[in-house]
Amino acid sequence: MVSITREQIAVLIELQNIDVESTRIQSFLNGIKPKVDQFDMHIKAVEQTIAEKESIISGLKQEYRLRESDTKDNQEKIRRNNEKLVSVKTNKEYHAILKEIEGLHKKNSIIEDEILQKLDFLEKEEKLIVLDKSELEKLKEEAAQEIAVLNEKGDTEREKLKAFLSSREEIEKTMDPEVIKRFKIAREQTHGSAIAAVKNTICQGCNMNIPPQMYNELQRFDKLEFCPRCYRIIYWGE
Repeated sequence: MVSITREQIAVLIELQNIDVESTRIQSFLNGIKPKVDQFDMHIKAVEQTIAEKESIISGLKQEYRLRESDTKDNQEKIRRNNEKLVSVKTNKEYHAILKEIEGLHKKNSIIEDEILQKLDFLEKEEKLIVLDKSELEKLKEEAAQEIAVLNEKGDTEREKLKAFLSSREEIEKTMDPEVIKRFKIAREQTHGSAIAAVKNTICQGCNMNIPPQMYNELQRFDKLEFCPRCYRIIYWGE
């Protein structure tokens, strides 16, 4: 049997409150990096989308230049064929050159339509990229602000955690080592919640009834008692 007093129970409750708050702080601190990583992933995804669009635009511009070069080549062929017309000697040759000139004009007409379509598409996409880049800058600014807030709060919470751990260490020094040992065992078994009040014979940790005799003994505050269901340290909490 481990003796306990009402005052020691109060200290154990204080220790549990420290543990609860320390766990909350540690959970917050552990969550900072994933949140920062999430911001980074979002930004990189937007940057990747913009890069892909820019790559498509770059390819279209190259196609545009090639098609523009084709029209110039055809124009040069038309010019040379027009020069030939003045020196041809047969109707057959004359009509053959005219047909070739007509074919070149048709080719250029088709190419020019393609170029106009590409230019229209390029103009729209370049405007969209400008908007995308503007949104990206806003996203970066918002992310930087959020991360700064997280880091600032993280610094504050680390100081709190440091104070809690120091306080817990000092409190534990004032307690019976056996009581602290049992408290730590209960904390490990119940994943953090080591002590619970009993009200109307019901353990507030697991909501189960405890035996009437144990309930009566709790009211004496003379020994350490454990819930037979959840194994928490229990005390009379009426």
